[in-house]
Parts: sequence; C-alpha cells; structure tokens
Amino acid sequence: MKRAHGYRSNFELDIASQLAKNDVPFEYEKTIVDYIRECTYTPDFYIKEKDFYIEVKGKFDSSDRGKHLLIRKQHPDLDIRFLL
Repeated sequence: MKRAHGYRSNFELDIASQLAKNDVPFEYEKTIVDYIRECTYTPDFYIKEKDFYIEVKGKFDSSDRGKHLLIRKQHPDLDIRFLL
C-alpha cells in the first residue's frame, strides 16, 4: 500500500529523495517481472542511465531470499541491487 507521499515506506521516500538530490533520473515501480507461473515482482527503482534496479528492503527474510533466488535464476540478465 502506497502512502500519501507516493512510496510504500519512508525508507523508499529517503532513497527517492537522495536520487533526486543527486540528479539521478529514476522510475518508481514501473517494471513488472514475471517469475514462476503466475507470480510477479515489481522492483522499487529503475536507474535507466545505468540499466539497473534498486530494491529497498527494511527487512530481508527467508521468503524474500527464496523469491529473489528464483527471479535471479529465471532472469539472469536483470541487475537488481539491494539497499537494506
């Protein structure tokens, strides 16, 4: 659920603010990645100039790890970087 400021967490808001402050153009939750059957994953930020994604996680538990291992296996070309 997105908050009034347009991001799902204050951590995401902080990252968006830092990217904007440093003149780094980004897209927020614009890409949907399909993985295993009917599952989808939407990375938080896409840095088009450098062609990589940023996933912002306040908590990274075993289910997150499992999901991202599947995504990595099925989409080895995606460059996803984590901020924890």
